[in-house]
Amino acid sequence: MLFNEIVQSMCGLNEDNTPRCGFSVNKEVYKIGDTEPIQTFSRISSRPHIDFSRIPGFDKTYIKVDIHIDQLAKSDAIVFLNYLNEYGAEINAVTDDSETIPQMFFTFVPLSYKGQYYFVASLPLFWATSCTDMSQSSPNIISILFDAETVVLYETSEIDYDKIISLVQNEIDAELAYQESLYEKQEIEKELKRQKEENITNARLRKELTATEILKSAEEGDDF
Repeated sequence: MLFNEIVQSMCGLNEDNTPRCGFSVNKEVYKIGDTEPIQTFSRISSRPHIDFSRIPGFDKTYIKVDIHIDQLAKSDAIVFLNYLNEYGAEINAVTDDSETIPQMFFTFVPLSYKGQYYFVASLPLFWATSCTDMSQSSPNIISILFDAETVVLYETSEIDYDKIISLVQNEIDAELAYQESLYEKQEIEKELKRQKEENITNARLRKELTATEILKSAEEGDDF
């Protein structure tokens, strides 16, 4: 019951469109038999929109995690997909003679529990991208399938919740600042365009007025 409650607490977004969890992706490479990685790659995203769902299988249960790319920085989405594809290529290349083996895991921290719990989902089995709206030009969801036995809930008091909240707030502030600067840039461009059109119109009117004055003077026989 606690597992399901915590999962629900971090899925989707709050009413004000703020995230309900933070998460990180780690890809590591180990020498077979060693407990310390020889290579480590990681990326943290503090503003994901995720959904968890259980999928019953013939002899086991799977958990599908949907990560909504449109709520992530584009660079985050690119890194996550690269990690997944690299991991897939590396795991498929493992043979009996291999000296190293890759591992990959996702850590999800539900914010409402203030760092008391976190999930670790390890060894993704399958992943794919999809669109929620067919009119979109690019996929906006990364779906990842895990064996339910590799998705584990941990309880701890060691997570720096204040740091997580700070990361989330910094991401939100940065996004708001970007949107404000984008709006200001658009408004400036609109004003410049309006001034340019006004200048063109005024120039045309001045030319027409000058032509009219010249014509009028010519008819009246004025000298220039």
